[in-house]
Amino acid sequence: MSFAFVDIKTKLNFEELVAVLSGELCGGIPLGGLEESIRDEVPAVFTLKTFLGICVVLYGGDGDYSIQLFGDDDYSPNSEF
Repeated sequence: MSFAFVDIKTKLNFEELVAVLSGELCGGIPLGGLEESIRDEVPAVFTLKTFLGICVVLYGGDGDYSIQLFGDDDYSPNSEF
């Protein structure tokens, strides 16, 4: 179960937002998993390693995105969220 959820509206495309999220929020931790299709209807990525016990998931498209934060024990790429 996630413990934080944020909706974002931006003019950035998905790849640009991934770069900003990785560099600015996650301290350079890469995001991946796009090929794992963790969200069927929209692109989604997650931090490839946790930081401070947190896994970050970003998903969405067309300027409407969401970020969810999970404790590292509460999230795996195959879980539903």
